[in-house]
Amino acid sequence: MRQKLLIHFLERSDPRWNDAQRRMIRDVLQKTWRQAAAVLPLPSVMNVTVFASDLYCVPETGEGGYTVTKDWIQLYLDPAEAKRWPGIIRRILPSTFFHELHHASRHFQTGPRTTLADDVLTEGLATVFASERFPSFVPPWGQATEAQAARWLNWMKPDWNKRHYSRHAYFFSSGPNRWAGYRLGTRLVERAKERTGATAAEMVAWNARRILRAADAR
Repeated sequence: MRQKLLIHFLERSDPRWNDAQRRMIRDVLQKTWRQAAAVLPLPSVMNVTVFASDLYCVPETGEGGYTVTKDWIQLYLDPAEAKRWPGIIRRILPSTFFHELHHASRHFQTGPRTTLADDVLTEGLATVFASERFPSFVPPWGQATEAQAARWLNWMKPDWNKRHYSRHAYFFSSGPNRWAGYRLGTRLVERAKERTGATAAEMVAWNARRILRAADAR
């Protein structure tokens, strides 16, 4: 099945995309798309919108991403970091796009996330998937010690199998629990990978129970 990547640049009055920025972003996204499509099941059409906005941007990286559906990904570049955009586009954006493409593939195969456990592991899978391809970029939301993972797992247990929970509290709070959901998920997926030898791409359709069993975190 022939797959198609459609890249849409959303305009604003200031700053506007110039031709060099469009070309650089398009080249990076097309190359990254081909790398991901070689190992992940993806829809026949993928829409990517690129917008100069701090919405969903991580302050530490100056960019961000969000997977809306299985065939629509949003990417953002912080206008306040416009002078750093060339480096961000070349060094960080490929990892972010890889992360979001794993989300799109998982959604494509298994549907939207259901429980907190599924949410945590979905983020962990995408983070590990990006790190497998781009090991030189170590995201701050992808690191956790075993002690931290154990503490966060215990903290989340009351809501672990629930469909309704505070995503902000578990994923976006400040202080020592910042990015807890991402970091716990990454450590659990790393453990599953260590114990089974499966890559994040191979685990893309595994349900939460299977990943937790593989990670010995039942």
